[in-house]
Amino acid sequence: MGKKFRVDKKKVDRLETLEYDEMIRLAAVYKILEDEGVTPEIIEKWGFYYKGRQCLKIPVSRTKEGVDGSDFLFNTRVYEVIIDLS
Repeated sequence: MGKKFRVDKKKVDRLETLEYDEMIRLAAVYKILEDEGVTPEIIEKWGFYYKGRQCLKIPVSRTKEGVDGSDFLFNTRVYEVIIDLS
């Protein structure tokens, strides 16, 4: 069992601003964090420090676009949500 994590009103409001598939992924992450807590494994996978504070960077969607009509070159955009743990 890791460090306790609570989903507050601000985090729930953030869910409503996302698209449906992104909202489902982030809600699942919130549920895991509430049930299991913030474990060392979660910090190892998604954790980083930002301005001296410990945060999680959760990728919630990826989009792939071709570059100049090429079939081999792609730009991949990853939309990530940052959760402050402090």
